[in-house]
This record gives sequence, C-alpha cells and structure tokens, in this order.
Amino acid sequence: MEAQSFKTARQSLNAAPFSKWLAILASIISIVAFLLLLPLIYLFVDLLVWRGAIPTYATLTAARQQDFREDWEHSLGQDSNIAGNLAKIRPAHEEGKADDTDKWEWRWQATIYTHFESRIGTDAANAYIDLSEPHTPITIPTNNRLGILSLIARERPRWTATLLSHCARLNPWMWHPDPSNGANVKYLAGLFIAAFVLSILFLAMMFVAEHGAAVATLESATGLRRSVFTHANRLSQLAVRKQSALEAANLFTQRIDVVQDGLRAWLLTGIKSPIAIVLLLVFLLIINFWLAACLLLLGAIVWLAGGQFAAWFRRDGRIATRRSEARMMQMKESLSIIQLVKCYLMERFNQNRVERQISDHTKAEWRRLRGDALSQPAFISAVTIAAIVAMYLTGRSVLAGDMSVAGMAMKLAAVTGLVWALSSWISARVRIRRSMVAYDEVAEFLDRRAEAGQTIDAEFLQPMADRLDFVEVSLRESGTGRMLLEKVTLSVPAGSRVVVVGSDPDETASLVHLLARFLDPTGGEVRIDGKNIRWVTHESLRTQVAMVLQESLVFGDTIANNIGCGDTSFSVPQIIEAAKLAHAHQFIQRLGYGYETLIGDAGHSLRPGEKLRIGLARAILRDPSMLVIEEPELPMDEDSRALLDDSYERIQNGRTILFLTRRESLLKRAAKVVVLHKGRIAAVGTHDDLMNSSELYRHLLFKEMTVPSPSVS
Repeated sequence: MEAQSFKTARQSLNAAPFSKWLAILASIISIVAFLLLLPLIYLFVDLLVWRGAIPTYATLTAARQQDFREDWEHSLGQDSNIAGNLAKIRPAHEEGKADDTDKWEWRWQATIYTHFESRIGTDAANAYIDLSEPHTPITIPTNNRLGILSLIARERPRWTATLLSHCARLNPWMWHPDPSNGANVKYLAGLFIAAFVLSILFLAMMFVAEHGAAVATLESATGLRRSVFTHANRLSQLAVRKQSALEAANLFTQRIDVVQDGLRAWLLTGIKSPIAIVLLLVFLLIINFWLAACLLLLGAIVWLAGGQFAAWFRRDGRIATRRSEARMMQMKESLSIIQLVKCYLMERFNQNRVERQISDHTKAEWRRLRGDALSQPAFISAVTIAAIVAMYLTGRSVLAGDMSVAGMAMKLAAVTGLVWALSSWISARVRIRRSMVAYDEVAEFLDRRAEAGQTIDAEFLQPMADRLDFVEVSLRESGTGRMLLEKVTLSVPAGSRVVVVGSDPDETASLVHLLARFLDPTGGEVRIDGKNIRWVTHESLRTQVAMVLQESLVFGDTIANNIGCGDTSFSVPQIIEAAKLAHAHQFIQRLGYGYETLIGDAGHSLRPGEKLRIGLARAILRDPSMLVIEEPELPMDEDSRALLDDSYERIQNGRTILFLTRRESLLKRAAKVVVLHKGRIAAVGTHDDLMNSSELYRHLLFKEMTVPSPSVS
C-alpha cells in the first residue's frame, strides 16, 4: 500500500487536472493498442503459414480428426442444414460406393460450408464450394486462397471461430476473392493497414501520455517549489543557520526533482503497467491455459531461484566493496605515517599491520569479484534454462496440435510484452519509493512551525532616537537546546559605535539576529526606544536595521540589482551615490560593464573586500538608523581596510553601528566593546580598558593578530 504522504503528493497533480487525466487515459489507450496488435500478429503469421488455404479432412492432425468424428456422432450428423449441404456436395453416383476417407471428407466439407453460410454468409460459403448451381453437384472445394476463412475453418469447434466469424462478416475484404480468385493480397494489405494504424495510435498515445505527464508533474513540482520557497521565508532558522538554508535549497532542487520523477512514474507506469500485466496474463491463459500456467510457474521459479541467487551475490558484493574500500584507506594511512614509523622504530609493527590490511583487502576483493562474476551469469543461466524449457513445452504443444505456429508467435509477443510491463512496473515502484521518501522530507519541512511572526496590530517603528536595549535576553538554539544567550543585558545609545566580540561566533551572530527578528528571544526583550520589537512591523524594523553579513554580501545578478535589490524606487544616481559612500564606485567603473556587470557564482568574481563594500552600499542606500556590519573572516590588506574605515566614518553621523569583528583599528575607535563568553556578557568597556582588565579579551585579540594577512582583499 502506498504511503499516505505519496497520496498527498499525488493530489498536487490536481494543479493540472486535464494533463493528469490525459496522461492516464493516453497510457491506458496505448496498452489497449498494444494488446490489439497481438491478434494481428497471430493473423499475419497464420496467413504466411497456411496462405489462406482451407484444410481438407486429410490434412487435419489425428487429434483434430478424432475430435471431428466425435462431434459428428454427437451433434453434427443430426444437423439438417449440414445434411442438406452434404447431399449437394456428395455426388449422387458415389453414394454407397465411396470409401470411409471420402465420406469423412464430404462431411468435413459440408460442415465447413454450413458454418460459413450460417456465421458469415452465403457468399463466403460459395467462395469455398460453389453450390449456386444446385443441379450441378461439385464434389471438391475451390482452390481459392480465402484469407481468414482458412483460420475460421481450423478453429471451427472453438470459441475463437465465433469471434473470427463475426469479424469476417463485418469485413468482407478479409476473405472475399478478387478476379484472380484470391483474397490473400487484400487480406494482407488490410492487416498491414490495421497494424500501421494501431502502431501510430500506440506511439501517439505514448507521446500524449509523456506530454501530459510532463505538464502535470511540472505544475506539481512548481507548486511544491513555491510552497517550499514561501515557507522558507517564514522560518527564521534559515536566515541564521547555514545548514538549514542548505537543507531548504536541497529540498527546493534535488528532492522535489525526485518527487517529480516519482509522480511521473506513477502517471506513466504506476497505473498502466498493472493493467497491462493483468490483461496480458488473461490473454496468455486464454490462448492456452495449461501451457501459460506452466510458463508462468517456470518464470516464478526463475525469479525465486535465479533472481534471488543473483541478488544475494550482488548484496554480498556491495558489502565486500565497502570493506575493500575501508581496508584501502587503512593501507593509505599506513603509507602516510612513514615519518612516524621511522622516528619511533615502528617498522615491524607497521609491517605486520599492513600485512593484515593486505590480507583483509584481498579477501574483500575476492568476495566483491565473486559477486560481480557470479550474479549476472547465474541470472542469465537461469533465464536461458527457462527459455529452453519454454521452447520445449511450446514445441510439444504445437506438435500435438493444441496450438498453431501463429498462436506460438502471438504467445511469444505477449510474453515479451509481459516481461516489459513487469520490468517497467518494478522500475516505477523503485522511483515511487524514492519519491515517497523525498516527499516525506518536503512535507516535514512544510509542517515546521514558523517563528518570529508578526502580530496583527503591530506598530510602525520610527528611526531610533534614544537607545537600543537588551533586557535579560536569553536564547535557546532550536533543535539542539543549547543556550546561545543567557540573561544578556546591554544598552547601546543611539549614534554610537559598538563592537561585539566573542569566543563562539554563533553567540555573537545570534545577538544581532535578534535585532532583525530572524529569531525571537526565548526570554527577555529587545527594545528600541523603549518599544519591544516583537510588537512592531517586520518591514519598518528591517528598514531601520540594515544587516551587512558575510554570508549574504552578494548574489548572482548585476551590481546595480545587488545594491538596489531590484527596487525601482531607487534611481541609478542614488545607487551610484551609495556606492561612492562605500568606496565601491571606483572598482565598479573598472569592470567591463560597470553597474550592469554580473557578479556572484555565475558572474564576475569579486574579492572579499569588494563584496563587503557592495553589501555596505546596499545598506547605505536605505538610510537606516542602525547598521550591523560583520566583516569577512578573511583578512584584508591595508588599502582595503583604510577605504572601509573611511566609509564607516562618512556614514557614522546619526547612525548606530554594531560591528562583528576583531579588527584592532575598529576596536580602538569603538565607543564600547562587548565581550560574549558562554552566552553571557563577560566584559564591557573600551578597547584600552579591556586590554588592561580582561584576560579573555586579550586572548581573543591575540588569536586575531596571529592570523596571517594576505596581500590582496
């Protein structure tokens, strides 16, 4: 039974209901067209073998002759229509003189004539034996090649003869002789046209099904992507945890692709293949029940014996491959510690160690090679033996007269179709199972509760004029339960410059993430001018608090869009002015397309300092009252630092700036340095005061100064 989640995933196909049902119906019609091709194969092969000749009694197999004799004794001999036709066929002067063989031949002819006459029409019967002149008895049938009438005569006692007779009555071209007294050419042409039309229908329905499935699953995947993207914007964790953002990106791309592939497999194969399997099994059993049952049993034995035997070797080979790779890694390590071996005289120990690893690796490789060497040959051998047994059973059935050569050809085509349907269904089930797992992940993501929501009666926040306060703020990390902040109390006057440093970058980052309400504190309040930011609108808050964070300095687009963020309310001169304040205008002008230059992963590569200045220009353009700047961890050269320091001085007037950095020049110019350690404020003061009073601060600063500085930014 399919997982409930995948049933929910299938409901997403209702975004394009017409395409969904078009794909399902077209795939079913394609199977029907394929099944209709099987009887045409039967008719075609039968025509080639018998060439439209109606058999005589003498050409029947002994079993069929015996069956006819028994039918004559029980019923056919008492049929008045057959008796009347027999009198017309049998020459009067031969009555009572003919031997037993001739008598049965006339009886056979009378029976076939009567069958043609009653089931198809007098014209069909006269095409076989012309009795239109009642006073001139004709004792032998015509030599006309009569197409499907040959098959109807041979199938007379079976239900297939009734079906074929109806078909012949509605389609006289299948037996009506032409001026040359033959119907085979027209019959063959008709079979060709019918097969051509069915083949075109089959291919057309396959194309329509593929097209409908592509449209329906694309709409479904697009809807899921919209849902993931919309919900991602509601989840605060994605803004503060890179791993969460990567998870969302993986869901948005790869996992939804897997869901789409599973839905496509369900549309094209999940419904069609079971129908095809059932119909083909019924078809095979109808053709020859006992032979089909034997062949199906043989196939089951092959799958249970050969298939499972091969699968065991494949599984064992995969286990051996992992062990082999592990031993190979150990041997590489043994070769990489030569210096340690020589220093501590470990030659004998390491030699014995490597010998054990080589021995284990050899055993694992043998198991792997054995699995590869035996799995496929074992399966092929089982299939080959099964095919030989099937050929023998089919040959016995044909020789015994239980099945014709045409029936054998049709059965072979049906078995081929059955194998194809089973293979497609198994492959589809694998894809659907993968899709179930992927959709479970997507559904779990969409069920996550959004945090940091906005209240209905939220107020509009004015530019900060007094101060920023953290009042007994605590923050517990979602998922792990780790305390990032614990009872942090801090006041930042408006217009001041504050630097936050800490031993754990997650703690310092979480402090500023609270300002933009990427996160809400689990305890305490964050206030701007005495107003709890929980009760203000997101838009007004993020207009006043601009973030320049190293994880999101630039994105893949033009420089103009990176600074303006696609907001048409900002003119090009305003964007250029912001870039000038951030000292970005100079290097932008040197690029090939200036502000229209593409940057990001697929565009022009920028240095860390240049990326920071693009991010700074973006923040300046919005004229915020508070600015949070996280300088990149990669050290910058002196020129870049000087340009950034000058930009900070030019934009400082009237703004509150919080820095996340350990750069000494910024620490010295800060009005206040806040030191975080284990979620608490360990020290607060100026750079000089902390250098004298805080051992932790001196330690953090020493770590920063010992990082080598590159020559470029």
